[in-house]
Amino acid sequence: MKDDPRLARLHTSLKDIPYSGKVTALCLRKDDGIRKHLGAIELDIRKGAIGDRWIWRTWKHLENGDSDPRVQIAICNSRIINLIQKEKNNPYHPGDNIMVDHDLSTPLFAAGKQFRIGNVVLEVTDVFNDACAKFAGEFGKDIIKWINISEYRTLNLRGIYCRVIKGGTVHVSDQLKIEQQ
Repeated sequence: MKDDPRLARLHTSLKDIPYSGKVTALCLRKDDGIRKHLGAIELDIRKGAIGDRWIWRTWKHLENGDSDPRVQIAICNSRIINLIQKEKNNPYHPGDNIMVDHDLSTPLFAAGKQFRIGNVVLEVTDVFNDACAKFAGEFGKDIIKWINISEYRTLNLRGIYCRVIKGGTVHVSDQLKIEQQ
């Protein structure tokens, strides 16, 4: 897997251009596969992204049946998704609520770290995003293997899950800022 030249090229190209730190896209997941792309989304401590299906249908739940706040908001490095889309010649949008042109690797984005986008504060959770079956179906098992290579896990190639600490509005072009802790 590590010797696959296509995947090595993807990994190498991640470092070619400095990151801008800006939000590049915003998305609400409606029903299965339906995405609504917006210029701004509202995030709430209890409801997550307002209008996103997380609140009524998610893959991870608490013991009482409520949606698990640890997977409230999905954030992905837009550069990685663009590289995968180009490599696979597939424009599929995986449904992450927030796409950013920012390195999401640990330790900057380890569980418990907080960061700001616009007036919103988010906290990285302990749930690792290893990609869902839909993602695998669109981009292939080789990409899933690449995302989950043990040496790459700290890169958070598929993105991170966050919970909302302080709600508000996130706009495309807002800057991601890491909170001092």
